[in-house]
Amino acid sequence: MAMDAILLVRVHSRKDLGEINHWRCDLLSEFEPNDFEMQGPLRVLPFDEIEYLADLNPGWWLDVGIMKTYYGKGYERGDIEYIVTIARWLENRIPGSQVWYGHDATDESMRLFNEHERESILEYYHAVGHEPYRYKRGQAEW
Repeated sequence: MAMDAILLVRVHSRKDLGEINHWRCDLLSEFEPNDFEMQGPLRVLPFDEIEYLADLNPGWWLDVGIMKTYYGKGYERGDIEYIVTIARWLENRIPGSQVWYGHDATDESMRLFNEHERESILEYYHAVGHEPYRYKRGQAEW
């Protein structure tokens, strides 16, 4: 089973739900709605779901609800260019926000996904693409 990508947005101060709804509408009109969970993107996360992050990084945490496979070093599967595009859009659209990226296998995978991190993973992707995954998969089938 594939690891799913997780994108979270940390907003430093609490926003009213109307503002969050505007961000949701803009996100769904900019990107394919089927790429997000059915309950919709930018769900406000309760503290107990992100306790491991909220203790060190207070503020509101929003789950982007992206339904894409994770991409990272050692797990070269997902569409990282699309994920980076969404992350950049979120940072530009939501003032003072930070985007965090990881996968659903462990909480410890979540990390700040700033421009430096995005450029670094894109550089890696452009160098190797999906080949490490394909190579591992090919060997496993022999």
